[in-house]
Amino acid sequence: AFPGVIRHHLGDAEFTLLITVPENPGRDRSGAGTLHCHRYFEVHCNTGSPRILTLPTGEIKLETNQLLLICPGCMHYSVPYTEDYLVLSFELRQDKGEDGFYRHFSSLLTTLHLKPLPAARKYRSLLQDFFSAGHQNTVMHYCQIKLKGLSVLVALLENLAAYAGICGDAAYIPERSEAFDAALDMMIYGTHTLQQIAQQLGYSERHTARLIHSRYGASLSHIRKQLALESQKHLEETV
Repeated sequence: AFPGVIRHHLGDAEFTLLITVPENPGRDRSGAGTLHCHRYFEVHCNTGSPRILTLPTGEIKLETNQLLLICPGCMHYSVPYTEDYLVLSFELRQDKGEDGFYRHFSSLLTTLHLKPLPAARKYRSLLQDFFSAGHQNTVMHYCQIKLKGLSVLVALLENLAAYAGICGDAAYIPERSEAFDAALDMMIYGTHTLQQIAQQLGYSERHTARLIHSRYGASLSHIRKQLALESQKHLEETV
């Protein structure tokens, strides 16, 4: 099912994009797709009407413009590829290069396994372009498809990193994003100390304190005191 492969190195991480062809998954007696698993990662991107991915343990619904990452070895039922439901397949392994990239990427991919996420417009556009490029046995086309593949890969990693904070890896969230705001809210209204928040965001405590004051109009300690007073008042009113 793979007429070609494209390899890219990012630090000590080697990504191998597997150029797939549209598949006809077939049906079993119950009408479901074929149950299978892979030795590589799959990223399902749905740009059409809501679709259902079935696993032995249950179903996952992909809304319009959502993506789903499936790690190697995860059993699932096949879904037919269409123009509005594309599946990107790739392998990841550690190779020689600047240390740290493989550890970060593998942790990122594992963290987001089977979590439906918004598919960024940039990623959707590049993915469509990558799949519509066709297959031609020429040097020029190979160079073009390799460049397109790298663009898709980088856009995918950006897309995943932008929402990783909601799943526990806030250190790689762009500061000006909805995911960053959501991650910060959870920590502000939780029990994290200023030092712990700074460590999670990858900032200094001083910068984190300024960031909190600019966004919430008060210091972390003042916010916590107000929350405690409101909680006490609510408790007294309900007793």
